[in-house]
Amino acid sequence: MCYPLINSNCIAVNNFPTQEDFIPPKQQPFLRIVCYIGAITRERGISQLVDALDILQDVTLIMCGPFESQAYSDELKAMPGWKFVDYRGVVGREEVGKIMSNSAAGVVTFLPTPNHNDSQPNKMFEYMSAGLPLVASSFPLWRQIVEEGECGLCVDPSSPKDIARGIASLLSNEPLCRKMGNSGREAISNSYNWSNESEKLLFLYDKILK
Repeated sequence: MCYPLINSNCIAVNNFPTQEDFIPPKQQPFLRIVCYIGAITRERGISQLVDALDILQDVTLIMCGPFESQAYSDELKAMPGWKFVDYRGVVGREEVGKIMSNSAAGVVTFLPTPNHNDSQPNKMFEYMSAGLPLVASSFPLWRQIVEEGECGLCVDPSSPKDIARGIASLLSNEPLCRKMGNSGREAISNSYNWSNESEKLLFLYDKILK
């Protein structure tokens, strides 16, 4: 984040979820289902993710969100792995909650770009809020959140084999999945929530007004 280099009088306010956004259900059946929620673009590693499904052969990906273009939609749907995708289109927040409650893990395997390497995508924290373990890109910042927080696994987003390995590792171990999901939920409660961020925003407003 380069803003402090321009002006030291700045505060980073993150768009984290509220603790009530996606409360996980008490206990759901553990199915071989993962989810991806968000814009469906090449830079977000969706082609590699669909290739990983073809390697796994027995995992369903529930996907929702807009395609970057009709051409990319057609390209993905022609891939062998697409038969394992349950595409739900563009859905509302309530449906997003239902999708996550029926999934065993959330996937966020963006490809390395300057815009991704140091970003903190909302979907990562929304998955955590819903009690889902993560399969995430192995960027240093993301590893700090995911692996040090013990709330998922990091993989090489450019490698369908490594994505498949990460998904398979999680789905082969239900107790570990649930433990990581609980750790993610705890991290949201303790750190990555809007209540904490709103205090920073109010502090900034107060500082400006004074």
